[in-house]
Amino acid sequence: MAKKGYFNSTKNRSTALFRPILLLSCKHVAFNYLLFFSNLNAILFGCFKHWDIFAFKYNGVKVRSLFFFVGILLALGFSFVLVGFCAPVEQSSELSKEFNCSKTELWERITNVDLFPQMKDEVHRVEMIDPDGTKWIEYSKVGTQTVMEIIEKVDGEKLVLKITDPELNIEKKRVYTLFGNDENSVLSIKEFTRVEKLLLRSTLAISGNKQGIKKELYNLEQYVSL
Repeated sequence: MAKKGYFNSTKNRSTALFRPILLLSCKHVAFNYLLFFSNLNAILFGCFKHWDIFAFKYNGVKVRSLFFFVGILLALGFSFVLVGFCAPVEQSSELSKEFNCSKTELWERITNVDLFPQMKDEVHRVEMIDPDGTKWIEYSKVGTQTVMEIIEKVDGEKLVLKITDPELNIEKKRVYTLFGNDENSVLSIKEFTRVEKLLLRSTLAISGNKQGIKKELYNLEQYVSL
């Protein structure tokens, strides 16, 4: 059973429907701000191109273009921070994929921790830290650690993991739901992510918060097809 209070979403229910609209609006505002600032700098740069006040040199180097590039950098920085500020702390995403294997085989793939270093490209080794096999650490090839814990399990049907990245201060809850028969199966992965750091929220909002589960489904597909 999931731990009480792990994701307290009561406060966010009333605004859940407006968050995608808010994030999209912030991205739109940031993009328009960047476009406006870029055009403004281009206009000023063109208008004052031949003015002596913008054509002076410092140690033989023209600094006229400095105003243009500084403006672009400021606009990019402001836009990046704005996206993270508007992005919600708690985010969710969901993807599904069909596999040419039985539901039983697919369940074995996603629950056999010993197979993870072979199945997941980013996992170098796994260390079990709980005797009953419900908690372990995944070490990546670059040395980062991810703590995984089973908080709910229905054999052959559903698996819920709590995923913690202590370095980035990210908490995730990933829900695996299986459908199918003895010939074909479908795996649905729904992920709830809590990101406290502003800049990290900006990165996830721009790159897309489905990258993690998309990569896992791809790795699983490649392993099943072997």
